[in-house]
Amino acid sequence: MLERIPFRTEVLVPEPGVTRVVVTGHLDYDTAAELSAMSPKLFTGNVEVVELDLAGLTFIDSSGMAALIHVYNAAEEARGKFRIVALTPYLSHLFQVTALDKVFDLPS
Repeated sequence: MLERIPFRTEVLVPEPGVTRVVVTGHLDYDTAAELSAMSPKLFTGNVEVVELDLAGLTFIDSSGMAALIHVYNAAEEARGKFRIVALTPYLSHLFQVTALDKVFDLPS
């Protein structure tokens, strides 16, 4: 059985107008609401771009995928930009299978 790594987010400001959210652990039914709830708050002030660093994400289920879409939709509503700046090969494959690689701005 997989060891459940606690879900955590860390919000960074790498440059003016950019907020980066580093997500680690399990993003699933039990934790997705936390990421969804922070979505509208990410685009306050002079923030134009929200970046997600998912390199430390160890598990994601459909609720977690929905939370990522929620952040994307918050960006659209705020007329901001949303991009994923780091992810695992597993997530890259998952985004391809679900066609979210056509929606999200992903690293090359």
